[in-house]
Amino acid sequence: MLHGVVDGKGRPVVEKSAFRKSVARAHVLAPGAPTVAWISERYVVSWVTLEELGIDVDRAKRLEAVLITVWRPRYNAPGFRRPVVDEPAAASRPVDE
Repeated sequence: MLHGVVDGKGRPVVEKSAFRKSVARAHVLAPGAPTVAWISERYVVSWVTLEELGIDVDRAKRLEAVLITVWRPRYNAPGFRRPVVDEPAAASRPVDE
């Protein structure tokens, strides 16, 4: 989010991030800079690599499915189908917590 997304010729483009689209739709924001500014003012965004976690892509997808099922993130697209996972989910959390 600190660096704009550019196309192959270095021209700025609007990223097609599902998270950004969901935020923009939920709060009626213009795509691009206004949405990024709104997110930046309200959230701390971070990540870790699969290598840092010591897991492969399949395990990461299963972990993501568990986290989505348990935490039910606000900005996941409506109608999101939760995949079947082979790991027990922790206790459910309220949607708007």
